[in-house]
Amino acid sequence: MKVELNNKETNPFSGLRNCLKIFNNGGQGITLSQDDLNKAWEEVKDSKEKKEMFFSLLFSLGDITARQHNIFRGQKVDSGGNSQREIFFNCMEWMKKNIPDQFFKFMKSHLFNEYTCFDNLFRNRVQTQGKKIVSIKSVLNTSDNRYFNELLDYTESIIKGKNPYDKMLVAKFLTLPRLSPRKEHKQMLPQTKELMKAKAKFLEELSKRMNWPYKIEGNILNFKGYREWRKEYNSTLESVLFSTGKIKDFDEIQFLEWLDRIPAQARFRVRNRIMFEKEGTFKYPKLKEWYEKWEKYKEEKQAEQRVLEEKVRQGQASVEDKVKLEKVKKEAKVTVGSTNFQELYKEILSGRIDKLKLESFVNNKVSLQYNSLVIIDDSGSMGGAPFNFAKFIASVCLVKNPDDDGRNLLGFFNYDSRLYGSMDRAGSKTPNSLMRSSVKNIVKKPFVDPHKSFYENYQNISSFCQGVFQGGGTRINSIPKGFAEQANNNPVLLDELMQYPVWTIVSDGEWNNMYSPEASMNEFFRDCENLLGFRPFIIAIDIQNPNWAHQIFKADRFTGIDNMIYIPSNPAQIEQILTNFKDIEIFDVYTPLLSLYRSNRYDLVRANVI
Repeated sequence: MKVELNNKETNPFSGLRNCLKIFNNGGQGITLSQDDLNKAWEEVKDSKEKKEMFFSLLFSLGDITARQHNIFRGQKVDSGGNSQREIFFNCMEWMKKNIPDQFFKFMKSHLFNEYTCFDNLFRNRVQTQGKKIVSIKSVLNTSDNRYFNELLDYTESIIKGKNPYDKMLVAKFLTLPRLSPRKEHKQMLPQTKELMKAKAKFLEELSKRMNWPYKIEGNILNFKGYREWRKEYNSTLESVLFSTGKIKDFDEIQFLEWLDRIPAQARFRVRNRIMFEKEGTFKYPKLKEWYEKWEKYKEEKQAEQRVLEEKVRQGQASVEDKVKLEKVKKEAKVTVGSTNFQELYKEILSGRIDKLKLESFVNNKVSLQYNSLVIIDDSGSMGGAPFNFAKFIASVCLVKNPDDDGRNLLGFFNYDSRLYGSMDRAGSKTPNSLMRSSVKNIVKKPFVDPHKSFYENYQNISSFCQGVFQGGGTRINSIPKGFAEQANNNPVLLDELMQYPVWTIVSDGEWNNMYSPEASMNEFFRDCENLLGFRPFIIAIDIQNPNWAHQIFKADRFTGIDNMIYIPSNPAQIEQILTNFKDIEIFDVYTPLLSLYRSNRYDLVRANVI
């Protein structure tokens, strides 16, 4: 794939440092202040295009990853989302306070519930720690007349509307208020009581509009009409079905159809309930039988999908194969919910991985359009969790690189650098056969077996990486120096490297050959030009090391360095680069903002910007 040289003038978002700060910090779960949002707004408020990017950015922070219901159903929509609920809630509060017309336009266009959680609209609770109040979230405050009335209008329109999913969400998150303490508590906090009164007032007004019966007498609240309506739309929730025993009323077809629809986390809980064994017996033997049948079917379809995709990749697929592949993809797919890279990695380490979910995630969400040479930092500071996560990222890249060349070359660096062209542990100190042409003449185990599941390939790649791990210090410029030394002994290597203009360097960022990572990166590029004769394009993925207390880098680091994209320790942003990267012709630290702006996932946001 040809990558054009950088042209900063083509990126309209270059220089928006405060927006980049929100992108980098907010996505990692670092709290955004009102001042952060104000400064970013000042950068964009005079340009429609920049405002569209800004609001796409805010929604991406709260976007529940991979949630594709209603508006997105049946459409090919980009993945995305950071699932940072609290941070997005603060963004919503900022919007409501500073640009209310825009806030209500988004609300009436159903965007808050489409991209995030309905709870954000109804949140009304006191959070305590021990006996101390930590926070008060009061969106139903009756003193905010406009919000109170606009939300009433909006809720009424949903209840009277035809969208059952939105109705289910209202039923789930607009809970019934109470004015008396729970049984285990002697009294209710005055702050909690005030919030409950506000919710009661909201339901009173809603009941009047819907002609629902209700009764309020002192501390007794009886919203009979709403309770009956709510019961109807809560009936298919996993927790309700099991607590009421109605799950036993399902026949096999009903159960399997329901299983296909429910979110991934709910399905995990269902599996745990069904597979729970006590004294050699199962509480739900029929459901267990059906679930195991469903799992086997999905495994078979995922294996069939891999075979067909490999035929397509090799250019050997017939028209019938391609048609069959589209059908099999739908049959093999399972819901992945808000799953992201980090969650999958944690599940793998815990031994609780849902292999069906993992396979579906990698097959359907990850689609690399270019070969990327992955180079892993295996210095001492990467040991443990950082290296484990790096192995996972490397596995995703190797498995999903589109060409054979991209599947059989893997690099490592510390004080030195090495390249491996096959899974040959004997070369832990010296590189093994590097070139595809060489590999053909040697019986070596390749990094990727396209007919195996992602999990099987990951296990093999992970084991190999662990076997060649060296430790020691970190010098980023050891990469061009080591590669140049190897190229001197193997001139073909230089031509091969030039087929990989994009290098993905996975590190904890402690590139200490210079006084700062930024200076180290500049030296790295100079050495590439001097020793290799070209300047690669770098995606630097920062794997946060929990042992480094100072590892919250300034958001705009590496600004001014051409041919480089910096991705902080945020699985959602890593995911964006690996699944949704279309803007490779513009390669600078602001490229993620442009990629986000171009993502069709946020078309609805941009269409509703005032």
